[in-house]
Amino acid sequence: MAIEHPNAHVTGIDMADMFPTAIRPENVSFQLTNIIDGLPYDDNTFDFVHMRQLVVGLRATEWPSVLAEIFRVLKPGGLVQLVESDFTEMGQSQLIDAVLTTLHRAMQDRGQDPWIASKLQNLLSDTTFNDVQQETRSIEFGKDGDPIAGELLWSWKSAMRSLKPFLAHRLLKNPDEYSPVLERYFHECTHYHWHMKIWALSARKPTATSLAAASSSS
Repeated sequence: MAIEHPNAHVTGIDMADMFPTAIRPENVSFQLTNIIDGLPYDDNTFDFVHMRQLVVGLRATEWPSVLAEIFRVLKPGGLVQLVESDFTEMGQSQLIDAVLTTLHRAMQDRGQDPWIASKLQNLLSDTTFNDVQQETRSIEFGKDGDPIAGELLWSWKSAMRSLKPFLAHRLLKNPDEYSPVLERYFHECTHYHWHMKIWALSARKPTATSLAAASSSS
C-alpha cells in the first residue's frame, strides 16, 4: 500500500511484532497496539482504515467497540474496509465437518462468533457508518490455476497448525496425532474442493453535511 501510494502515510498496527523488515518504505510506520485497549490516535486522524482476518481474534462482544474506535479515528468522510473469512461450509467430508465443528465450538467457548462476517453489515450501520457496501466471494480450495485460492490455502494451513494448542485436545483423544490428522484434513479440503467464503465490506464515516441532510430528511 505504501509503495503504490507514495504520497500517503501508511500506519500498520498489530498486537504482535510481526512487521516487515526487508521492505520498509519511508512513508510507512508500524506500531505495537492491541485494538481492544483502544487506538492510540486522536479523533479524525485517518482517511482510510483497513482491518482484516480478526474472526478468531475478537470476541463477539468486542466487535462493536472496535468498530466504534475505527469510527472515532477516521476523518469525516473517511472510509473503513473490512475483510473477513467465513469457514462454516459443511458437508464435504466427515473429517472436514469434524475439524470445523470442533473449531466452531472452541471459538464459541471463547465468546467468538464463527458467523461474524455475515453480521458486519448491520454492525457497521449500528455504528452510524453510512454508504455500507458488501461483497462476497467463494474461494474453492484445490482449484487449479487460481492463485488466490492457493495463497488462501497456504494461510489456512498456517493458521490451523498454529491452533494446535487450542484444538488438538478437543478434536482427538491423543493430541499428538494432531499433525497427521491435519495433513489428511488439508488433503480432503483440496480433494473435495472445500469452499471458504470471503466477505469484503466498506463504509464511510458521515460528514457534517451528510449528517445535517439525514437529520433534515428524517
